[in-house]
Amino acid sequence: MTNEIISMNELNLTAGGGYAETAKDSFELYDRKLMDDHYTQLGTFFHWESYSPKVDDGWKKAGVHVVTHFAADNEYSINGKNVDRDTAIAHLQTNFKQRSL
Repeated sequence: MTNEIISMNELNLTAGGGYAETAKDSFELYDRKLMDDHYTQLGTFFHWESYSPKVDDGWKKAGVHVVTHFAADNEYSINGKNVDRDTAIAHLQTNFKQRSL
């Protein structure tokens, strides 16, 4: 067996996701006025069927195509290129103002 080293970018593409990441995404999207509400992890767990499409739609408004998965890694892409979640969040932070308190 050999030891293989992967970059943080490769790790981000393979780790995380699921309902917990989708809930976190809802807060980021709400904070940028791309969603009307945000969801807790517990709420997302129990209301996946109705919450997940709303998060997908929020990302779509930001120009990010996302396929959310309940128990697997979420898939993010910008302009047809697969990106990790950090890149998608950076896209939000760069291109969309934060909601006023």
